[in-house]
Amino acid sequence: QFKGQFDEMVNSSHSYGILKHMVNNKCEVLATSSDVVEAFKIIDKKIWAIMWHPERETPLTAKDIAFIKSIINKL
Repeated sequence: QFKGQFDEMVNSSHSYGILKHMVNNKCEVLATSSDVVEAFKIIDKKIWAIMWHPERETPLTAKDIAFIKSIINKL
Protein backbone atom coordinates (compact mmCIF):
# COMPACT_ATOMS: atom_id res chain seq x y z
CA GLN A 1 0.00 0.00 0.00
CA PHE A 2 1.33 3.43 -0.95
CA LYS A 3 0.91 5.87 1.96
CA GLY A 4 -2.63 4.66 2.56
CA GLN A 5 -3.77 6.23 -0.72
CA PHE A 6 -4.46 3.09 -2.74
CA ASP A 7 -3.83 -0.62 -2.88
CA GLU A 8 -1.82 -1.66 -5.89
CA MET A 9 -0.15 -4.87 -6.98
CA VAL A 10 3.53 -4.50 -7.76
CA ASN A 11 5.92 -6.91 -9.42
CA SER A 12 7.87 -7.55 -6.25
CA SER A 13 9.81 -10.76 -6.76
CA HIS A 14 12.53 -10.43 -4.16
CA SER A 15 12.84 -12.60 -1.07
CA TYR A 16 14.35 -9.96 1.19
CA GLY A 17 13.49 -6.52 2.40
CA ILE A 18 13.37 -3.99 5.20
CA LEU A 19 10.75 -4.56 7.86
CA LYS A 20 8.74 -1.54 9.02
CA HIS A 21 10.13 -1.72 12.56
CA MET A 22 13.68 -1.46 11.15
CA VAL A 23 13.14 2.00 9.62
CA ASN A 24 14.48 4.84 11.74
CA ASN A 25 13.00 8.31 12.21
CA LYS A 26 15.15 9.79 9.41
CA CYS A 27 13.13 7.86 6.83
CA GLU A 28 9.51 8.00 5.76
CA VAL A 29 7.89 4.75 4.67
CA LEU A 30 5.94 5.31 1.45
CA ALA A 31 4.71 1.83 0.51
CA THR A 32 4.40 -1.51 2.26
CA SER A 33 3.40 -5.08 1.65
CA SER A 34 2.33 -6.40 5.03
CA ASP A 35 5.33 -5.59 7.25
CA VAL A 36 7.83 -5.31 4.37
CA VAL A 37 8.77 -1.82 3.17
CA GLU A 38 8.41 -1.52 -0.62
CA ALA A 39 9.30 2.19 -0.85
CA PHE A 40 10.78 4.83 1.43
CA LYS A 41 12.51 8.19 1.31
CA ILE A 42 15.11 9.86 3.49
CA ILE A 43 13.29 12.83 4.99
CA ASP A 44 15.96 15.53 4.67
CA LYS A 45 17.51 14.30 1.40
CA LYS A 46 16.34 13.79 -2.15
CA ILE A 47 16.80 10.04 -1.87
CA TRP A 48 13.96 7.63 -2.59
CA ALA A 49 14.11 3.84 -2.73
CA ILE A 50 11.59 1.43 -4.21
CA MET A 51 11.74 -2.36 -4.23
CA TRP A 52 9.76 -3.03 -7.38
CA HIS A 53 10.26 -2.25 -11.04
CA PRO A 54 7.47 -0.06 -12.44
CA GLU A 55 9.43 0.25 -15.69
CA ARG A 56 9.01 -3.51 -16.33
CA GLU A 57 5.25 -3.27 -16.84
CA THR A 58 4.18 -3.12 -20.47
CA PRO A 59 2.46 -0.80 -20.86
CA LEU A 60 3.21 1.25 -17.76
CA THR A 61 0.21 1.52 -15.47
CA ALA A 62 -1.33 4.93 -14.84
CA LYS A 63 -0.52 4.62 -11.12
CA ASP A 64 3.14 3.78 -11.82
CA ILE A 65 3.39 6.77 -14.16
CA ALA A 66 1.84 9.02 -11.50
CA PHE A 67 4.22 7.62 -8.86
CA ILE A 68 7.31 8.20 -11.03
CA LYS A 69 6.14 11.72 -11.93
CA SER A 70 5.52 12.54 -8.27
CA ILE A 71 9.11 11.59 -7.44
CA ILE A 72 10.54 13.61 -10.35
CA ASN A 73 8.41 16.65 -9.42
CA LYS A 74 9.82 16.60 -5.88
CA LEU A 75 13.47 16.67 -7.04
